[in-house]
Order: sequence, then structure tokens, then C-alpha cells
Amino acid sequence: MLLLLCPDFAHKIARDGIDVPRMQQMLLEWTRAPIERWHRAHWPKLEQRGYVEGNTVPLARHPEQFLIAVAGGESGHHALYFCTFGLTWSVSKRFALDAAYSGGESCELPER
Repeated sequence: MLLLLCPDFAHKIARDGIDVPRMQQMLLEWTRAPIERWHRAHWPKLEQRGYVEGNTVPLARHPEQFLIAVAGGESGHHALYFCTFGLTWSVSKRFALDAAYSGGESCELPER
């Protein structure tokens, strides 16, 4: 899961002494959903893997599965989350654009 915070939220969280590892731990503790929200066909797999506690399922198994990023400007308080489908890990891979490639969409940026 990716949590995208505006700079104002990030500043306030940091000001209150909460760093990224602590924020990830807080999200792990606070983001649980009732098992009834999962399709019944997935219940046995969730139970076999030890994800079910009581009648709830966490959105992640480990704190590191919560990615936190800051983006945007000074336009108010906004946050977005991008949820994965299930208890998954994000994977990042390095890539390079082919210098000969000239396709795709582009637009001129406004002058300041």
C-alpha cells in the first residue's frame, strides 16, 4: 500500500516526532478490516497463512509493506492511498528509456 501525503501533512507528522518506521508501524496496527469484507473463497487461504486475528485481517503483514511518499505543493491538506489487492509486496525495478525512442505523448510546459 502506498500512502501519498501532501507536504503540510508530512511536516506536521515529522514535527510531532513520528518518523517513517513509526508511521509504518502505526498503519500496520490501525488498518484492519473485518474478514466479512473479503470474498468468502479467500477465507481459508487467509486463515492458513495466519492473517486472521479474531474476525479481522490486516492490510499488510509487515510494516515495511506500507510505502510512504510526499508529493504536491502548498494547496491545502490532501492525502491519497493506493491499496494493493491482498497482502502483497511492492517490487521496484530500475529501467532506462531508449534514447532513440521519440513516441509517446508530450506537451509544452507553461512559462513562469
